Amino acid sequence: MFLNTFKKPKRAPASTGSALLAVVGVMAVGLIVVALIASAITSAFTFSTIARAEIQSQAASEGGVAVAVAGLNRSGSCEAVSGTYEKSGTPTFRATVWRSTDGENWVRGCPQSTTTYVRIISTGWADSKGILGRGSGDSKILEAIFSYGSAGPGPSSAGAAMYLFGGGQLDTYEVLSPGGQGGDIAIRSGDFDCTGPTVIEGTLRVPSGSAMLTNSCWVKGSAIASGSISMTTQSRVDGDVISSGAGVTLSNSTVRVGGSLYANGTATIHGAVIGRIEATGAVTIVQGSSVGSTIAAGSTVSVASTVGGSITTPGNLNFVDTGRVTGNINIGGTLSFGRLRNAAAASELLAQGLVTGTISFESAGIVAPTPKPAPEVPDWIDFEYDFADWQATGFQTELDWPANLGCRLGDSSSTTPSGVLYPFYQQLKNLSAPTVVDARGCATVAGDVELALKTDVAFIGNDFNFDVVNISSADGATHRMWFVIPDAQPTVEGPQCVRRAGDFQVNTPSVIADHVVAMVYASCSIAINNGTQWQGQLYSGDMSGGGGTRVLEYIPIGVPGTNIGGGPIYPATYKLGALVSQRNRSDSGE
Repeated sequence: MFLNTFKKPKRAPASTGSALLAVVGVMAVGLIVVALIASAITSAFTFSTIARAEIQSQAASEGGVAVAVAGLNRSGSCEAVSGTYEKSGTPTFRATVWRSTDGENWVRGCPQSTTTYVRIISTGWADSKGILGRGSGDSKILEAIFSYGSAGPGPSSAGAAMYLFGGGQLDTYEVLSPGGQGGDIAIRSGDFDCTGPTVIEGTLRVPSGSAMLTNSCWVKGSAIASGSISMTTQSRVDGDVISSGAGVTLSNSTVRVGGSLYANGTATIHGAVIGRIEATGAVTIVQGSSVGSTIAAGSTVSVASTVGGSITTPGNLNFVDTGRVTGNINIGGTLSFGRLRNAAAASELLAQGLVTGTISFESAGIVAPTPKPAPEVPDWIDFEYDFADWQATGFQTELDWPANLGCRLGDSSSTTPSGVLYPFYQQLKNLSAPTVVDARGCATVAGDVELALKTDVAFIGNDFNFDVVNISSADGATHRMWFVIPDAQPTVEGPQCVRRAGDFQVNTPSVIADHVVAMVYASCSIAINNGTQWQGQLYSGDMSGGGGTRVLEYIPIGVPGTNIGGGPIYPATYKLGALVSQRNRSDSGE
């Protein structure tokens, strides 16, 4: 045992290197983790820059759309930049404008009067690009499609369907209002006769004369005049009948007023009034008539038929046994019923049930009705031709009529290849941009005008006398047409005729077809004859013509450079409408 104390200790086993391997493993794992963290950081940073670029480029493209929209709603802005709105710096964008008549086929360029849709394609670029060549978000292309059309003035600013300065007569006519804007007739001075059968889907205004309605003349609005108003033989007014300076007479049991009746004078009723009657003078209700509401008069009231309301007057009341009043009677004068007066008359009327309300007579303090104001019709608007006025509304071309070759269309001199006017007539048929045709070199433009329009066209001349005017739309889009005879003396109040001219006349059945709106401004007279169908407006010194039922469908159009109707129609009547669609796309469309 002692000897064992001197034995050498046993040696430990030799190292196998596993510890070193563990250390190396730990270091490798650490390096991998570091690499992964670095990769994640780099990836996140790259993604962040791409996202930032996408946000910036998208915002820039949206900014381009916004700038283009603002420009398109300013007259002349799009044309001034040739349909391209660009900006460098921050943000950077390029927005192009496209037009279409159907929403499917697009033409690069600013909208025209026939345009129904506008497309804006805007490319926006990021201010800060994505790193490591990741440029997918550096630019974005945005497409926005808007409806486009008239920002349309109301009828008050667009003017009446038919404006006549000097009065006149309307015979066998239909003045219609397909858009519901009121096919009004305005007579600036003089009297107006409506014979028929005639339909006016609007209001008749005669501020300086009288109005006579007869032979099935039907006014669907009101009839307002400063002078007397007379209605007979199946004439009808659906609105009110108002005379601001004279009396009103309904002289046939077939006459009907759908609203109320007001007279600054006497009112004689042989017919039906659905509403009330007010007159500053006497009121006479003839047997066989009816009044749906009250009567207020300034003088004697005579009742021989049914009154569906009360009667009030500071004057007398004469009652016959064919009369009936379903309201009260309050008068300042004497009540008469046959030979009976006042209390005896009142007692008998109540006893017979001819009056269902109370009866007061010789009452104090009853005030007569006050007159209604005269209707307002704007003064005559003088027109002087200036091409700049038309340019401001989008017209691009002024074309002179070759008067040296002749001024008659539609016959052998103009429509056959050998005719001297043939090339010019073909040019008219093929116009593709808004054009003014200056025909003042012709004393009279005559013949036949048959055109299928591809654009807006205006004729300026001294006199038009057409056998036929047939105008249609070649492409189904809406086009506008003007026949304008400038005032001979625009500095003189009222229309002044061109010497031996100044008229617009259509002699045989003609048609202004769907999708065409036509305006006639004639300083002397308009004569549309023989069943012609017209869409648009008529504005002249007076109206004549006849033969067949003529139709005017009122669509407001006005005349560039004027404020016909009391307010300007041009310029800038066309604007962007509602947003139809919006999307990102992969190309700029060019």
